[in-house]
Amino acid sequence: MTSPCGCGNEQAGECFCAFTSTPDITVSGSGTATSPYALALAPGVKTTVSELDTGTIDMHVNEAPAGNYVVSADARISAQAGNALQQGDDGGLYVLGANAIQPLRFMQLYQTAPQQLQNGQETPLIWHAAYNYPGTIGAGGVDFFEAPYAGIYDFHVFWRITAQVAVRRLFSYIGDTTTPPVRLSGTALAEFPTADLNPGITFGEPLELAAGQRVRVIANQVSGGIRSTISDNRATRLSVTYLGPNH
Repeated sequence: MTSPCGCGNEQAGECFCAFTSTPDITVSGSGTATSPYALALAPGVKTTVSELDTGTIDMHVNEAPAGNYVVSADARISAQAGNALQQGDDGGLYVLGANAIQPLRFMQLYQTAPQQLQNGQETPLIWHAAYNYPGTIGAGGVDFFEAPYAGIYDFHVFWRITAQVAVRRLFSYIGDTTTPPVRLSGTALAEFPTADLNPGITFGEPLELAAGQRVRVIANQVSGGIRSTISDNRATRLSVTYLGPNH
């Protein structure tokens, strides 16, 4: 046996090094050519694998089955306005070329059940279902739209209620999710007599949003009582077209 540490007897094949076991490490063998020292983890000792995230990588560690660790990582895409990096349809990282044509994406959120609106109270509209929207709609619906990408969005809002309302007594705007909401769009008003028993309000405005930014459609009616939105045939809906990043 060779003795790279220089402590042994080359011809006798002996090693004069001393190894001491610990609660976590076992030592076997006598240090000879036919019985070399062997170091191993003691029975029951478990290897620990921990994740350490960085500013650009989100690490994940899963143990399944016991003793078998699977390590994976997700790239963190900044939500800062103007960032063109996004996750492509195939799951990979994607940046639109400077001369490429930006594909438009149409999305729609809508109500499938009436929503009560208190008299004179600003209320976020609740969306129960969606078309072509990558966000999650829970069983109780959501009261916001979450931008899947950074860039310019063209919003079109339409909602109706079950009451006659005087001139300029229907209000609506797009705001953030704070309380009270900060207005991000102009305020749309019903500027005509609502002789129709099911009056409505519609407006549109483009907005620049960061990826992951949430906005709400705020509705307000002043009719002297509690009213309900109309949900038949998507009568209360939010249509959104993603136009692309702001170059």
